[in-house]
Amino acid sequence: MTFVAEIVALTSKIHPRESDTSDWLLTDRVSSWPGTPADRGWRYLRQSLERHDSPDTDFKYTKTTLETILSYDRLTPPPPWLIQTLEVSDEI
Repeated sequence: MTFVAEIVALTSKIHPRESDTSDWLLTDRVSSWPGTPADRGWRYLRQSLERHDSPDTDFKYTKTTLETILSYDRLTPPPPWLIQTLEVSDEI
């Protein structure tokens, strides 16, 4: 399961998961954040995309993230910040 799919699974309305022990959730940095595992996962993903995706990459990681979310579970809406990033990228 991909990182994005794991986050969607934690958020899913179809098959919600209450907890997860994925390595990325257990790091000191992420485990200290408030919120549910899903909240921490979305925050981690957002920070990763902000760090590694940009107009230089044509926001390919953000686009792939959206495609993965939609292909995994169409009932779980993508986070608003993800859509906003893509809307801004279209304006550039």
